Parts: sequence; C-alpha cells; structure tokens
Amino acid sequence: LASINPATLAWVGGIGLAVAAVVGLGVALLSLGNQFDGYYDTIQRGTGASGTALEGLKADFDAVYESSASGGDLVATTLTSLNQRLDVTGSVAQQLTTQFANLDEIGKTASVDQFAASLNNWGLSAEEGSARLESLRKISTETGATIDDLTAGVTQGGPQFRAFGLSFDESAALVGQFNKAGIDSGQVVGGLTIAAKKFTADGVDLRDGLDQTIASIKNAGSESERNAIAIEAFGRSGLRMGDAIATGKLDVDGLLATIAASPDTIASAAAATRDYGETLT
Repeated sequence: LASINPATLAWVGGIGLAVAAVVGLGVALLSLGNQFDGYYDTIQRGTGASGTALEGLKADFDAVYESSASGGDLVATTLTSLNQRLDVTGSVAQQLTTQFANLDEIGKTASVDQFAASLNNWGLSAEEGSARLESLRKISTETGATIDDLTAGVTQGGPQFRAFGLSFDESAALVGQFNKAGIDSGQVVGGLTIAAKKFTADGVDLRDGLDQTIASIKNAGSESERNAIAIEAFGRSGLRMGDAIATGKLDVDGLLATIAASPDTIASAAAATRDYGETLT
C-alpha cells in the first residue's frame, strides 16, 4: 500500500463513494416508485378506471401532488372520492382535490362525500363546486361551524331552503349563524317547515313571509310580543330562533357581504400557514 501512488488511492476512494451514492439514490428512487405505485393502486381500486381513463387520473394525481404539501395518501383518496361521487377528471378534479388538500393543511378538514352530497342535493355541477367550497370555508371561519356542519345542514334542509327561495350560500350562512347561536340545523329546518305550511295556508309568498316575520321579530315592542310572533311562525323552535333574530345573531346579507369582500382563498390561507419544510416538500 505504501508503494501505491496517493493520487491513485484518492481516485479509487472517489469511485467507491460515487458507487455508494448511486446505490443509495437507486434505493431511494425504488422506494419512491413503490409509493407512487401504491397511490395509483388506491385510485385504480377505488374508481375501477383502466387504460386511458386511469392514465388521466394518474396525471391528475401528479399535478396535485407536485404542488401540495399534503401526503400522497390524502391526495389519492381525495381524488378517488371526488371521481366516485362527482365523476370529475382533468382540471375540475385537480382544482377540487387541491382545495381539499389545502383545507387539511389549515385544519379545516372536510368530508368529500358530504360535500358532494350537498352539491348533488342542490343540483349543482362539479364545475360550481370550487366556488361553493370557497364560500363554505369563509362561512365556517366567520361562524365557527365546521364545513361538515354546513354541508349537512344545507343537505338536510335543501327542500325547505329552496322553497323559501334561498340560494346554496344563503342557506349555508343561515345554518352557520344559527349554529353559532347554539341552534342546530334540525331545529331550523323544523321551524321553516312549520312556517312554510302557515304561509302557504295564508296565501303568502314563502320568501316574503319569512322576510316579514324576521322584520316583525326585530321590531317587536317587547320580548313577549317577539316570542309570540316567533312561536306562531316557527313553532317550538321559535323561541330560540326569535332570540337569535332579535339579538342580531342572524344577518345573512351582512355575512355574505363580508365574504364577498374578502380576498382570502383556501389556497392563500394554506400558503400563509406553510413553513419552510412544508414548502420544500
């Protein structure tokens, strides 16, 4: 060894290090490849897609995964559920999957199945889903109700809300504000059902009747008068609903105006909370 040129020893040692590095890289790539194969298997098993359709979903997964700090398992299961429930692929699937992944990052985890059910209940297209999800997140932030609370409420009360001429966002805002006041969506739906029967029997347009009742409660001269109006209109739920209306806890128009004026989005909220490690990921 002493007779070997030091430069030769250095060269041989360098070769050894290079070989070790290549082997290590190969192992890492093999592991990563196995992970991706597992993600693709999740999508294939869940959707039953094959051929061109499966390749398209794989491309959707790749597009979301490369721009998300969420794990591949979450992205794969979310994309799969969206495809199952809303039959989405391409840009719509990528946008919704990214939104749900970002919601998970900011601690606003929501059920894909429940969200899809709310869109289907209201006859809304998947293309409208992104805007509705943005509204739901803002309503959730303003009222403290979870996104799942809101989607469950607008699904449960869909027929009643639509009968009163309320939009999806108006209904979600109504559910959120009553939820904040400690009144669950079941009580709201029950109260509206009673009110609808009364207004119909009196030949009053449902939306006009609701608006007039809310105005009468707000302008009542006494608590007893307010309670009488609320109970007559909404039945047993009237006392709590009337109290929320009278004390200003119900202001759907004001809430929606605040939401419309806010430039904040799910993506910007996720970016604002992302640390260096998450960005690097």
